[in-house]
Amino acid sequence: MLDKKGNNISNGEELGEDKDQELMPISHNSPDKQIELEDVLKKMLPYVGSNLNNLVLTQVMIVLKLENILDNSANDDEKQMIKLIKDSIMSDPDKRHQTLRLIQKLLK
Repeated sequence: MLDKKGNNISNGEELGEDKDQELMPISHNSPDKQIELEDVLKKMLPYVGSNLNNLVLTQVMIVLKLENILDNSANDDEKQMIKLIKDSIMSDPDKRHQTLRLIQKLLK
């Protein structure tokens, strides 16, 4: 799958540049929670690498943790939920592209 600039953003794709587009990330209703999410992601994402699958997985897990849906260790049902959410994002080109843009913004 290609983004609007022709960069490949398929499963496992490395990050490219996409600077000038508006972001529509996984978010919270509360502006305070959104700021907290972005702060945590800014700190964590540089350690995750550049594989889009891993970056999306990290974002999903942080959102679920901030919402107190996940504990410190995930059980089998929670792991299945995490995989389902990640796969949903990765299989939808619009969701994947929106997530990629947020990640690129936070990694700057």
